[in-house]
Amino acid sequence: MLSEGFWVNGSWHILSCRSGNLDSKISRLTCLEGRNIILSGDSTTRQWYTVLNELLGKPIKTNSAHIFNANIHYPENDINISFIFHPMSVHPHGIFVNLSQVYFEEELLHRIKPNDCENTIIVISPWAHFVGWPWRAFLDYANGIREGVAYVRKVCPNLPIFLKSSHIIEHTPDKTGKNWLSRRISFTLRDILSGLRVNFLNVWDITLSSNYDIKLHMHKKVIIAELELFFQHLHC
Repeated sequence: MLSEGFWVNGSWHILSCRSGNLDSKISRLTCLEGRNIILSGDSTTRQWYTVLNELLGKPIKTNSAHIFNANIHYPENDINISFIFHPMSVHPHGIFVNLSQVYFEEELLHRIKPNDCENTIIVISPWAHFVGWPWRAFLDYANGIREGVAYVRKVCPNLPIFLKSSHIIEHTPDKTGKNWLSRRISFTLRDILSGLRVNFLNVWDITLSSNYDIKLHMHKKVIIAELELFFQHLHC
């Protein structure tokens, strides 16, 4: 799905008949009632988890850098939001990760059961940790994700699955190679998952065109813009 829109006064305006400001619409997102939203990926996906819960009225009070497997339930409208970090052998900032509590995307997808079909939405976004991987190793990882998605399609043919793209890491000449590779990772995974009805959320241009500092963990307003694209696809 293309991120067609524009920034005005620090807010993203999507070019859609359903356009609006997510800050003011979040209380009316009735399409999420009874849904189980599973977010899987790195710390850029964890930003979705923290910002979404903040918008829904339950801000995360703990240090988000230590959140690797978390879940918040909203009983008033039966919304369930989960975040699951994908495993790494060594955290780049020396933070302990309990590998028994996190899952690779393929493993997470294979945990989907028939009774999950009606209410579950899955968002995966594996990219930032793979910039330093050998390309063949990443392709093996990506093909494992394809096997997981293929399994879900057999069990739950209509379950919504989203692939959130990477974004530019730093807008400086010395990071050109890393930026190029991060983009290639997402678009290669998109191609590998083709034919399995995975919705591709291209957030690259949202980040690149913003007037906020370009970095790995973008400003909250940029995360809201990415979530707006996601909700537009859900017809919220």
